[in-house]
Amino acid sequence: MTSRTRLPAGLCAGVAVLVAVLVPAAPALANVSIGSSLTVPVGTIVGTTANPGSLSMTNNNNAPHSTESNTVTEIRLAPGCGSAPSGGNPCPTPDPGVFSVTSATGAPGSACAGATFTPSGPDASGVVTLTPSSPVVLAPPGGAPGSDTCTINFTFSTLKVPTVDADPAAGAQTRFSARIVARSNTSLLTVANHPSVITTVVNAPGRRQPADFDGDRDTDVAVYRPGMGHWYINGGNPGFVTWGADGDVPVPADYTGDGRTDVAVYRPSTGQWFVQGGSPGLVVWGATGDVPVPGDYTGDGRTDVAVYRPSTGQWFVQGASSPVTWGTQGDVPVPGDYTGDGRADVAVYRPSTGQWFVNGGSPGLVTWGAGGDVPVPGDYTGDGRTDIAVYRPSTGQWFVNGGSPGLVAWGAQGDVPVPGDYTGDGRTDTAVYRPSTGQWFVNGGSPGLVTWGAPGDVPLPLPFAILRTIV
Repeated sequence: MTSRTRLPAGLCAGVAVLVAVLVPAAPALANVSIGSSLTVPVGTIVGTTANPGSLSMTNNNNAPHSTESNTVTEIRLAPGCGSAPSGGNPCPTPDPGVFSVTSATGAPGSACAGATFTPSGPDASGVVTLTPSSPVVLAPPGGAPGSDTCTINFTFSTLKVPTVDADPAAGAQTRFSARIVARSNTSLLTVANHPSVITTVVNAPGRRQPADFDGDRDTDVAVYRPGMGHWYINGGNPGFVTWGADGDVPVPADYTGDGRTDVAVYRPSTGQWFVQGGSPGLVVWGATGDVPVPGDYTGDGRTDVAVYRPSTGQWFVQGASSPVTWGTQGDVPVPGDYTGDGRADVAVYRPSTGQWFVNGGSPGLVTWGAGGDVPVPGDYTGDGRTDIAVYRPSTGQWFVNGGSPGLVAWGAQGDVPVPGDYTGDGRTDTAVYRPSTGQWFVNGGSPGLVTWGAPGDVPLPLPFAILRTIV
């Protein structure tokens, strides 16, 4: 006999009710939100500090969560994100080291008034984390004025020109991005916002890099082959140029003001300057025995034709009303922007005493160097000022006055110092060229070793002390 067990009708209904309870309601994430905005200057200059920026976060919760507060759990600034908007990643196209945040405080009248935010150093992707001194709570919308908004005023330093362009057609640009994560107190839903603005970064006048033939704001590996007038530029377009004759001295610099180093030579026998693509391309400025000392003495962004006369210590700058007398016989001309005003300063190094004399500098006299040292001035600290430095050929040591570190061992006997900003971070790198093998060794460069040149080639850029021996 077969029997069947019937389930009570009530139990079936109970199961149905249970299933209904387990079905989740429509997600409330769309009703919990945070709005934010980010502002920074349209243009920033490499080497500047205390640039202003502002970041605002607002509780935008809608019904049914309009009575909930939001607590900010994470604030990250990602200055230097290149071409892509921030999206869900604070730095999808890393371009680290463009900016650093130096301070951040809550603005008066906002929910975080009086709070301080400690910035971390940039990580490998350029991200800076802001840690508040007290929790940042954004009150529900419609509360007391300012209670639902936190405004953070911060300052930042511009460290280098971006290597990843947000808009290459418009020049050197990068994205200054932020990532704000908040948690709604009652719904426990996390919301995020990623404001992003494009910022243009430029080198200050006078801060263009030596031997930057392609205009990408870093120093290129290049050599000049005397006697043949051949220029070989690694990665340049073109990479090979014929410009010069036997006896000419290479004097590459940005004479046209377009941000690119121009191929140029100085002819000591006639005092003629030949600038490829320059207008005019031929300039007569100098006499027998003069030493070419090109530099942006006027601060207009163009390199000026200039010579130093060792016999009298006079500097002749084309366009200047009169020569400047600064130096004596035996001194080595070492022009550079020691004052950070965007103009090349007249300066000499005295090998016999290791003294540096900077016209208008503060101090104007510095003792830094010893017998046999080679002066290698450059902006090793990235502060926009030329630093006093020497290279010691006998030991391969670099001594940078005020640098950190001030002593670097990089080179061997027979190497030629070729300082320049090969990494594009706004700082002069210690580097040497080995004439016997044509090898370039760049401290911290990637790659750090490049083979480019042959015996007899002249590496570019070349310190004035060595250039002087060629003339």
